[in-house]
Amino acid sequence: MSLSSSLAIAPNRTLCGGFVGYNVRVTESPSVPAAVGALPSAADLLAAIVEGSDDVIMAKRLDGTIISWNPAAERLFGYSAQEALGQHVGMLIPDDHQGEDDVVMQRILEGGSVQHYETERLTRTGRRVPVSLTVSPIRSRDGAVIGASKIMRDISTTRTARITEERLAAIVESSDDAIVSKDINGIITSWNPSAQRMFGYTAGEAIGQHVSLLFPEHLRGNERDILGEILQGRKVDHYETVRLTRDGRMLDVSLTVSPVRDDDGTVVGASKIIRDITQHKRLAEHARQAEELAAANEQLAAADRLKDQFLAMANHEMRTPLTSIGGFTRTMLDLEDRFGPAERRGFLEIISEQTDRLTRMVDDMLMLGRIELGTFDVQPADVAILEAARHALRGVGRSDVVVHGDDALLARVDPHHFDQMLLNYVDNAHKYGAGAIDVDITVDADDAIQVRVRDEGAGVNPAFEAHLFDRFTRSDEHASSTAPGVGLGLSIVRGLARAQGGEAWYEPRQPNGSQFCLRLPRA
Repeated sequence: MSLSSSLAIAPNRTLCGGFVGYNVRVTESPSVPAAVGALPSAADLLAAIVEGSDDVIMAKRLDGTIISWNPAAERLFGYSAQEALGQHVGMLIPDDHQGEDDVVMQRILEGGSVQHYETERLTRTGRRVPVSLTVSPIRSRDGAVIGASKIMRDISTTRTARITEERLAAIVESSDDAIVSKDINGIITSWNPSAQRMFGYTAGEAIGQHVSLLFPEHLRGNERDILGEILQGRKVDHYETVRLTRDGRMLDVSLTVSPVRDDDGTVVGASKIIRDITQHKRLAEHARQAEELAAANEQLAAADRLKDQFLAMANHEMRTPLTSIGGFTRTMLDLEDRFGPAERRGFLEIISEQTDRLTRMVDDMLMLGRIELGTFDVQPADVAILEAARHALRGVGRSDVVVHGDDALLARVDPHHFDQMLLNYVDNAHKYGAGAIDVDITVDADDAIQVRVRDEGAGVNPAFEAHLFDRFTRSDEHASSTAPGVGLGLSIVRGLARAQGGEAWYEPRQPNGSQFCLRLPRA
């Protein structure tokens, strides 16, 4: 037979050896047979409850003497029952909390109780423990209050969690960034004051709405992409985009979106930190414009310096042939009768040579101007490039240059401009190089014609390589003392090459020497 019983426990208002005594009444259901064995006494049941409790359960007399101490009290405070019983309860109270026990006892003496009062108590080692106290009066048979029972719960973990939660709430409330949460359907579930300031919607207006409320029409699909990342458990960091305010303004924002998980780790939503970066982007744009302006000013200053250098060089380079032309012309006019035909011819040859030199410089300056303005004509034709190179060199008497390559190679170039590019390279090799000059014409890996003009000189100073093709620049380090020019030749080569779909550049040779390269489109 089984026994179904109801157990009613009520205090009997007496103290039994320092413990409260209880009356126990057992009623037996008539429909259920009694179980084998006797029920434990009420005192045994209460003792088991007190012994097994995770909370501290203790009692004290009105003078503060501890008269009961359960195992949970031993675990929390570090005193055994033998050490604690008979001691004053003040040993558990920090100095700055001593007065509160008097207030509690006054309330107990008035017949009241204290429920879930949060304070601090001291362990045997002096560590302060946050606890929640419930204090009730202990009465004698005649109803007089003769002591107090205390139930204390260690709330260290819950207090830490609550403090953390409160701090986080304060951070969210006071943050300058909008902090918003939403569920996996995109419905807004929280909205901090900064979100209201940023977007213009109150919390009451925003919570419960779909987050697309903040999306410009052309970015509506953006939410699906972000949600896809969140559902995969991935965070979206510092994503720059645009959001819409209540009054229709577009805001440049930076988003950090993190998944929100339940206790099982399932993603149930997302939290968003939204930073208004409109001012930041405006400042960045101003900084960029300032950098561009500074760069433009530096370019203007550099151009001004180049102009000064050019004028100085042009003054020198033009004065030299003009002086020669003027001097020999006057000599022939003033002293014509003193010179024979051979001498007069020599004077005329010098005049012709210097005139050609001056003409080339003027032509170079005019050509550079046309390149800069894009006003010169390019008339490409299919040119047998090897023969064109030999013809150009014969035309200026450059028999000391060796040209080799494939006779069948055709380039799509303007023949006149090709002559000018090649001769500028060769003239440069004569001015700055030494030994034999070699012109090699091949097809490169990109199926383009490549012309290389090589010499065996000292090469170009690496520090000057970046400026080789700049206007009005010359490296006089290895130039012959009579090398004329105003620093336009290589700049013209690059300009003409690019105008025809090609390129010009420099490569050093090992162990010494230079090679100037030209890439041109094939026919």
